Formats: sequence, C-alpha cells, structure tokens
Amino acid sequence: MSNRKALALTAGTVAGLGGALLGYYLWHTLWADREEEDGWNFPSYLSIKILKEDSGVVIGRGGANIQEIEFKTSTKMHFKDELETESHRVLTIRGSQENIELAEILIRQTILNQPTILVSTMKIPGKTAGVVIGKKGNNINNIRNLSRCKINIDRNEDSSGLKLVELKGTAEQITIGKRLIQEYIDDATDLRKKIRNTSLTRPSRDKTLFLTSDQNDNESPIVRDSYLEEFQPLNTQDAIEVYVSYTESPDFYYVQKVGRMSVMLDKLVQDMTTFYNEKFNREDNSVEKVEVDDIVACKFSLDGHWYRSRVVKIIEDEYDLENTFYEVEFVDFGDLESKLKTEIYNLKTEFLKLNFQAIACKLSNVKPLSEAEGWSEECCYEFSKLTHSAKWEVLLAKIVEYGNCKEGIKPSLMLFETKGSDNTDIGKELVRLNLAKPN
Repeated sequence: MSNRKALALTAGTVAGLGGALLGYYLWHTLWADREEEDGWNFPSYLSIKILKEDSGVVIGRGGANIQEIEFKTSTKMHFKDELETESHRVLTIRGSQENIELAEILIRQTILNQPTILVSTMKIPGKTAGVVIGKKGNNINNIRNLSRCKINIDRNEDSSGLKLVELKGTAEQITIGKRLIQEYIDDATDLRKKIRNTSLTRPSRDKTLFLTSDQNDNESPIVRDSYLEEFQPLNTQDAIEVYVSYTESPDFYYVQKVGRMSVMLDKLVQDMTTFYNEKFNREDNSVEKVEVDDIVACKFSLDGHWYRSRVVKIIEDEYDLENTFYEVEFVDFGDLESKLKTEIYNLKTEFLKLNFQAIACKLSNVKPLSEAEGWSEECCYEFSKLTHSAKWEVLLAKIVEYGNCKEGIKPSLMLFETKGSDNTDIGKELVRLNLAKPN
C-alpha cells in the first residue's frame, strides 16, 4: 500500500469521518503538489501574501536576500505572478514543514528590519537642472546609482526660478543624493565664473567681413575634418548657450559653444601665444612648404595672439614667389587673414588636442529681401551688431535643422539675445527692421 493511502486510511480509522476529512486535507496539502526541483523532494508548501512594496526587500539586490533564505532553510521559493493583486504578491515556499516555518520567520524579519523609507525635497536653480541631469541623463543616473536614492526633478520652475527635487530613500541615501546634486551645482557655478572671466578677458575681435557680389557660388567647399566641434544631434528643444565669433551674413557665421571648451580654448590660446612669441620656437617650427588644408599656427593681426589656422587659399605672385599670400582661416573663431609664408608656422601636436571650436551656421526662418541680390551690407552689419559678433556676449541658440550648403553640412539656428526681461529673436528682429523676409 502506498504512503498516501496508508496515511488517509489511518486518519479515517482513528477519527471517523472527521478524521477522514482531515486526512484528505493533509494528503492534498502535503503530497498532492509534490515536485522534484534540482534534485530536491519537497513534501510540503506554503503560500503567503506579501505587500508589493515589501517584495523588493524580500528579493534583495540581484536576488541576494531570497537566495540567502533559501540556502539557510533548504527551501525553494518563487512568486506566483498569476495570483498577484493590486496590493499583494503571493510567495510560495516549498520544503519540509519545519524549514518552511523557519523560512517564513526569516522573511518576516527581513521585512521588519528594512530601513525606514523617507521622502525629502530640496530646491535647485532652474538653470542648473540641465547640469544635474546631464547629457542623456548620465549625471542624474549616476547620482541615483551611487546614492541608491529615487530622485525626481520637477519640470517647472517656481516664481523664484527654482526647481523642486524630490528624493526618496533611507536617511543615509537621501543625504548622499543631496550631497552629489550639490557637487554638480557647485561645479557648474565654478564653471560659470570661469566663463564670465573668459568673456571679460577675451580681446574683442572687431573684424566683420561681408559677402561680396563677385563671390563664386560654385567654388568647392572647404573640407571639414574630425577635429571640428559639433552640436548634439537634433533631439531636444533645449537652448544652447553660444558666442558668435564671426559673421559674414545671416547665411554664414560661426559660433562657439559656451562651457568648459571655451575655458579650455582660452588656456590653449594663452599657451600658444607664450610658445610662439619665443623666437627660437618659431625658428624650430618654420615651414618649408605650405599647401591648402594645412593646419598651422598664425598670429591674429588685431590682438597679437597666436591661434590655430587652416590654409584655405594660395594667391601666388607670378613675378615674385616670395610675395605669395596664403589665406588662412582661424579654425576656433572663423576669421580670415592673408599671410606671407614667413608668418606661418608648424602647429605642435599638443595644440591639436582640443577640437576646433568654430561651428559654421546659418540663421533659420529668414531670407534676403531680394534673393537675386542676396544679403545687403546693411543687413549683414545689423546682424553682426545684434549677435554681438566677437564681443563674447552669451546668446541662446536652438537647432532647427541641418542642411547641405557649399560650406558643407551646417546647422540652421534660431538665435536669441538674452539681455533684458525678454529674449529677442534675432531673425524676427531683422524682419521687423525690414532687412530680411520670413522664410
């Protein structure tokens, strides 16, 4: 006779009908769902309800808690998803009756011993929220991972320009989260001070060139390379802070991104100027041959500083080769100057570590009053004034699209002047002044 039948028969004999029912219950509970898992025989099981908010601590990080309880009690446990409700999850424990009871005790202890979860808030300047969040959320995710704290930053600013940050976790986790957030804000504040010093100490490059009527539109574009700084891909409505470093027209101007790179550029110019001001360094880096697209070092005539440059054109003197001029573009600013060979020097490799900072752009949503005649000199001059070209005033830029043109692929930007209480859309201002038409 099998153990199952013996157990049921014994229970019925001893206690009559009531005993028989009890025996059937024991048989159903202890034996009906008997299974073999990983070589273990489980003669009993127990299902317990656990609040959803407690299930995470029962499982533990990477399943550590539930695996430890299984090991200590020689049981097997799993959640039955089909029995889950809005408030509870059902955990099934399989093993001997004694081990099941021990496992249940350890589960209850784990729940009771979990640290108290608190909710705390802090306010941060709205302008620093982007720094705290970081590119593609890298910074905020890093803070969450290090602090193990749930963090949410409100999208809207209050009347004081502050954003509310909510932190959820243990007291220790919240403390770490707040400290890490403040560190990012302090770094951004220090950077902002350096940028402000940059705008104050940079010499003005008052040199605005305009497109001339005899410019050849079919001229081959200048080849750009991987050293060029770029905007982020077009996937955000957030404005980017920029300097306008050089303008020819609304269809062709250069900007620099404001940030760490602008501080690094100033340091680079300072180092280059110190190096190339030494006569023996210039002698060691004199050039024997100059070709188009060579990256070289040249002095800018208006401020006497040395900059990275690209040779864009060679104007030969057929009567005297010594008077051959080389047109160079200052790759971090966009200015053009003509140089003799004796004014051009090899660029040391160490000065190539920073990407070229000048980004060629066009102004979005506007076109010349006369497309046949192109941009008027008056419009180009006013555009230079509105953008504070080479004056190192911060503007806001929004990327509208990228387009092909004779200079290559250029971002089309909306530019905004930020002085005063309202931002001035520079494109709309040109239209208002009757210097451009809406496009």
